[in-house]
Amino acid sequence: MKPEKDKKTGKWLIQYRYRDWTGKLRKSMKRGFNTRREAEEWLRNFLLKQQSNFDMRFKDFADLYFKDMEARLREHTMINKHYIMDDKVLPYFGEKKMNEITPADIRKWQTELINKGYSKTYLKTINTSGPKRNSMHLPTALSISESHG
Repeated sequence: MKPEKDKKTGKWLIQYRYRDWTGKLRKSMKRGFNTRREAEEWLRNFLLKQQSNFDMRFKDFADLYFKDMEARLREHTMINKHYIMDDKVLPYFGEKKMNEITPADIRKWQTELINKGYSKTYLKTINTSGPKRNSMHLPTALSISESHG
């Protein structure tokens, strides 16, 4: 599973094997990387997602969540969730690994939001979480990562 140059395009490609959600071994290929390192990083992130390993970055976990929820939620709800995640959460936690996010990190993030002068209602919208509401903002993700990390 190491990257190789595509002779036709001059870009990098990587062939790999993985187990799908049913446990079946699959073979696949991804093309179009500009560098070898980019291909290797993509494969590493893909395999982490497949394993549901909470050693993954928060932004990769959020991608998995959104893919899962697209069929369950209305389009407008997904647009709102993407906006909040992209604008308020990912800039702060996107590159952090799920199992490295601590309650202290969340408190600092919440304090920063409060200091920006948002209304209490908007802050509640950002911080709301729970399976009944089908939302996945930071507190839900943290509770998931703590139970798996």
